[in-house]
Amino acid sequence: EALDKGLRERLMVSDEVVGLVTQLGKEGKVELGVISNHGQDWFDDIFVRFGLWDKFPKENIIVSCHAKCAKPSKEIFVYANERFLKAYPGLQPSEVVFIDDQLRNIEAAQNHMGWHTIQFNFEKEPYENLVKGLRELGVQC
Repeated sequence: EALDKGLRERLMVSDEVVGLVTQLGKEGKVELGVISNHGQDWFDDIFVRFGLWDKFPKENIIVSCHAKCAKPSKEIFVYANERFLKAYPGLQPSEVVFIDDQLRNIEAAQNHMGWHTIQFNFEKEPYENLVKGLRELGVQC
């Protein structure tokens, strides 16, 4: 339990990324979603600590333990896409941008769904790389 608590406390989300999520969501520029491999308790802890619950529509939050599959499996992306299509009928793969720090997840989203992708790790890369990648895909931020 102490190890679990210590690991959770080390897990961080960049203030810049939280700010970008807030900006994009509030301005209605994009619909935001999450596909997470964390367990529900970890996920809840992260979202509470960083004030993220009000930034994502509930139907766009995919936690692998509920989907009964995980990234990079094709099944989790199909599951997410079905949820997104229910919320946004007519959504095209070219309208989805998937951001992840793991190359295997990026490749799976591209290969299985045809989504646009950006590989980004805020602990290792400057925030500007994420903004540049989004702008290259036409997202105004």
